[in-house]
Amino acid sequence: MNIKVVIEKSEDGNFFIYVPSLPGVLADGRTKDEALTGIREAISSYLEPSDEDLPSDRDAIKEIEV
Repeated sequence: MNIKVVIEKSEDGNFFIYVPSLPGVLADGRTKDEALTGIREAISSYLEPSDEDLPSDRDAIKEIEV
């Protein structure tokens, strides 16, 4: 899956990245690579529900590819 992110460089030289299609998903870093690593982790956490978010009936859960 590919997802569009916006990368901005601040006046202090740090990088800020956010995902327009996923409100609240953002990361920052001293380098672009550090910020990209952070945004990948943030996207993964956002898209993967925790066990508390899932119903107890495991037969109701299906995984699909997007």
